[in-house]
Amino acid sequence: MLEQIEEVSIDLWLPYKNLVKELMPSAEVVADRFHVMKQINQELDEQRRAEKRAVEAQKNKKQKAEKEAKLEVLKRSKYSLLKNEKDLTETQKIKLEAIKENFPSLKKMQELKEEFRKIYETSENPTEECYPSRNGWQNPPVFLPRVVKQSETGLEKSLVISSKGQRMGWSRESTINLN
Repeated sequence: MLEQIEEVSIDLWLPYKNLVKELMPSAEVVADRFHVMKQINQELDEQRRAEKRAVEAQKNKKQKAEKEAKLEVLKRSKYSLLKNEKDLTETQKIKLEAIKENFPSLKKMQELKEEFRKIYETSENPTEECYPSRNGWQNPPVFLPRVVKQSETGLEKSLVISSKGQRMGWSRESTINLN
C-alpha cells in the first residue's frame, strides 16, 4: 500500500524526509506552503537582525550620523519585511522602501519572499511560474542559504513545485535549478 503513495507533504526536517523515503521510496517529498514560507521568513528576520548588529558594531566616529540613520531605518522594521507586501500599512510601506534603499541583501531577500508567496496565491499551475528565465532566480542560494541547504539531494540542489497541488518541495527533478 505504501508503494502506491505518489506524494507526501511534510515538514522539511531531515528525519521526516528520511523516514518517508524509507517507507515510501517512490513518493515525492514536498513541503507545504506554511513550512516553506516559515523558513524564508525566519531567514529574512535573521538577516535583518544581522544587519542591525553589523551597523551597531561600526566604530568609526566620523560616520556616526550614518550609523544612527541606518539604525533608525531598522528600528521597528520586522513586520515591514515579513508581512505580505500587499497588506502593509502606509507607514510600513515607507519603512520597507527605506530598508530597500539602505540594505541590498534585505531588499533581495524580501523580493524573493514575495515571489514565493505570489506563486502560491496567483498561479493555477505553480510549475509554470517557476522558470528562472521569467523570475530571475538564478542565484537565490546567496540570499536563502538554509532553504537551499535543505534542498540538497545528491549532487544537485533544486527546488520543485508540485504540479499535483500548490505545494513546494525538494527533488532531483526541478523547474528551478539552484546550482
